[in-house]
Amino acid sequence: LCLNIVCLVFLLLLYLVELMRENWCIANLDIDSSQPDNNVENLPKEVTKDLVKWNGRYWFVTKLCIFVCGMNVILSGAYLGKHYESPITVTTALNLFVMLATKLNKVVSAQSKPGLNSRSAYMIEFTSFNVLDKDIRDQYPSMDDSMMDDSMIGHDHED
Repeated sequence: LCLNIVCLVFLLLLYLVELMRENWCIANLDIDSSQPDNNVENLPKEVTKDLVKWNGRYWFVTKLCIFVCGMNVILSGAYLGKHYESPITVTTALNLFVMLATKLNKVVSAQSKPGLNSRSAYMIEFTSFNVLDKDIRDQYPSMDDSMMDDSMIGHDHED
């Protein structure tokens, strides 16, 4: 029971860090489908430094969560093997294990390169935040208009 609670706490921590990272990306970056995913490398150093920091936190918590949940699956499986009650018990446990594996696999897939990766954790398809949000452009006065080319700034697109 204690390991189940620890696993829950780590999953909640993963969701919290994931949400905070996503909110940072929304506030500072934009999605421009006309630019490649790796366009993040062209952004101001302050932005990429913060992105790497958020990705490091996200990846660290993900690895901890994989370890704790993996231990939970192994120990729960061993316990259920010794205390088998009915197929319902096994079905419930397998459902939980599949849901955990699906979530953790999605996180690992989205963060396959934790450095300057800016893939959204919540979009249905993998979408990268790849340009500077136009609302924060004024925060980088060291970059004049000649340095701020179209590949760095998000634009309003009509769909």
